[in-house]
Amino acid sequence: MLSMWEKLLRYRSQLKRNGKDVEPVCRKCLSKYLKNIPAENAAHWINEKTKDRWGHILIHKSLVPEKYHYLVCKKNYLFEHRFIMAKKISRKLKQEEIVHHINGAPDDNRPENLVIVDKNNHERYTLLKLAQKRIKELEKEACMK
Repeated sequence: MLSMWEKLLRYRSQLKRNGKDVEPVCRKCLSKYLKNIPAENAAHWINEKTKDRWGHILIHKSLVPEKYHYLVCKKNYLFEHRFIMAKKISRKLKQEEIVHHINGAPDDNRPENLVIVDKNNHERYTLLKLAQKRIKELEKEACMK
């Protein structure tokens, strides 16, 4: 995925000041020049997919049908795993439903890796999976000795 700065460098020929190309050098200048980009080129500045600090994939709402826009949570982005699960079960997700990654990898959004749990059972479900994983590791170590 291209960063915003890389996209700026790619499309800097569209940025003009007094008829000449401009190469902004800081975020303050960048914000000034982004206002001058024509609407038809605005899509170039949207990161279609991004990750949050916990590793969950976020997708821009422009990539999903309008009926899933209720899932939008952060600046026009929605969690991909919640979108995939809503599509899989063919209904709206409730606020109290949590989509859990079975293997614990937040960027593994395969439908078979996702399960719906409620807030009360999520922590217990996660701890159970961690305990099962640790038991398997200990069994492997015991077999090697």
